Formats: sequence, structure tokens, C-alpha cells
Amino acid sequence: MMQAGKLNQRLTFYQPQQTKSRSGAPITELKKAFRAPAELLESQTSETSVNDTHLPHHTCRFRLRWRRITHNSWFTWRGRAYRVSAVDDTDPKRQTVEVTAEANPSKPPPTILE
Repeated sequence: MMQAGKLNQRLTFYQPQQTKSRSGAPITELKKAFRAPAELLESQTSETSVNDTHLPHHTCRFRLRWRRITHNSWFTWRGRAYRVSAVDDTDPKRQTVEVTAEANPSKPPPTILE
């Protein structure tokens, strides 16, 4: 059972949308889907080295009220874009869903449409 007092983080979810550029090339843009309160379960930061450059990599896990979330979704949290890497929606009562996401500055998110 979820406690409303633990849902102290605000996430804004986006769904990828295929469009075409002016030249006709297919591009992916993010369209705002919904905002949801969430509980932060875990947050980890690590660094990887590529060509003598240290790149931070941030992974976090949230619990929120049940919503249909896909693996190719994105969300923003604290001004940073995260790509959803795993969704645990195995709650038989469909009350909660756990989302694991990662922010990787070497791969910027698609353009966000408001």
C-alpha cells in the first residue's frame, strides 16, 4: 500500500513521437504525457572513462501510482532528462509501478515539445 506522504518527488513523463523534419527525414521528438508524484527508492551515480574523459552516469528507481509506462518513455526530474530502462508493473492489484531510469549526458534526449 502506498502512503501519500512518501510521494514527494514530481516527475513529468514524455512519450516519443516520430515526425519528419523540413527535409523529410524522420526525427524523434518527445511529447508531454503526464505529471505524477513519485517516491524515490534508489539513486546511484557512477563514472565511466572514455578517451580520458570522465562521464557521469546517474541511475534512479521510483515508485508511483499505477500508470501505463513503456520502456521507451522519458521523464524529467530536477531539471534533468532520464530514459526509462525498466518498468516493474507486476503488482496484481495495479496500485503501484516501479520505474528504473538512467541519465547519460553523452546521449542527449530528443527534442522536448511542450
